[in-house]
Amino acid sequence: MNRTGKSMNWRGFAVIIAMSFILCLVVGCGGDSDKQEGEETSGSDFGREYYANWLKYRSKYFELRYAPNEEVHERMKAIGDRMDEVLLFNSMVLRTKPPDSIFVMLFENRIEGNKVTGGMLPYFSNDTIYYDLMAPIGKAISDLMLHKAAKDTIRFDFLAEGYPTMLDFSGQNYHQMAQQFFDRKEGYTAMQLIDNEIFNSMTKNPRRILSASFIAYLTYTYGSAPMVGLLRMDGTSKEILEATTKKSIEELHAEWEKEIPNLAAIKENEAQP
Repeated sequence: MNRTGKSMNWRGFAVIIAMSFILCLVVGCGGDSDKQEGEETSGSDFGREYYANWLKYRSKYFELRYAPNEEVHERMKAIGDRMDEVLLFNSMVLRTKPPDSIFVMLFENRIEGNKVTGGMLPYFSNDTIYYDLMAPIGKAISDLMLHKAAKDTIRFDFLAEGYPTMLDFSGQNYHQMAQQFFDRKEGYTAMQLIDNEIFNSMTKNPRRILSASFIAYLTYTYGSAPMVGLLRMDGTSKEILEATTKKSIEELHAEWEKEIPNLAAIKENEAQP
């Protein structure tokens, strides 16, 4: 694959993240604190009574709250470490500083979490993420970081939906799924995806998968510039992508469709941190 000098190599990022994480362990920048916590979580919309006996674990960037459960307690360090890695990866992709602290309310199941919060887990509100233990670990973190990088104004719907899907760390191969849409002649062009009106007229699952694949292709090939441009530059999505890649939108679509099989073949541990 042809890449520019600013190209982003996922394996390289994985190495950087691993080195950063090892450094954190050496200098002690992570916290390892579990205790009974009855105080109301800052940023939470819910009273302290429901969470009165929940425990707390502090990683470098996250304060996780969870119901007393020995199995969950034993997993908490691994969950916190993984969340830190995903946050750092988002920070590099979006060229934005991670928040000093993010609260995570970790429910044991989605049904309970949805009932208590009134939302559909996983999601974020302000600097609080509401998770259940079975949710893909990356989606809400990536969504929160995208909104912070955009200062809460994301003008392009394919980006708002496709970016958190791309970095949900669910294990799904979105390039492979996108290839299946194109094989069945059900794929959309890049120009259709980046047009808000057309994008929102599409069926949710195809548009989510195709936009995740297209954004991943742009980032893998052209680095952070297209993403940062879409978040911070004036102009239409077409103008911004053409300015940051030096390619027409038609050329970008042709490159993306051609490279999808190669991207689909990349092992997950090489394509994500």
